[in-house]
Amino acid sequence: MLAVSGADEAPIRSLTDVMLAIVSIEPGGRATLPAPSGRNVLFYTIGGEAVIGEKVIGEHTLAQLADGNQVEVSSEGGCRILFGHASPIGEPVVAHGPFVMNTEAEIAQAVRDYQAGRFGGL
Repeated sequence: MLAVSGADEAPIRSLTDVMLAIVSIEPGGRATLPAPSGRNVLFYTIGGEAVIGEKVIGEHTLAQLADGNQVEVSSEGGCRILFGHASPIGEPVVAHGPFVMNTEAEIAQAVRDYQAGRFGGL
């Protein structure tokens, strides 16, 4: 048995062209997940183990997937997956703590601004 939350139609159309779903596969189950060519794919096992081809993706593991149109996944003991895809943003991304910018210099400036209290308060 396969339960896919949000994979086909969501109640709200995404303004950002991001598809994100939590997929549950029961023991012995399998699923074919959409992963349109040319998009960045997120595949993270929340619980249990998933199998893609011959590769076992352990619990709490982020899998790197090759470009393709779909992902064939199965699970002997059952699993829960965070799965999604989106168009590439086409620019560098640097992350540090809660900050996400394009360069290390921008991250350093954001940290300085935060430490100086320039982000306001609650």
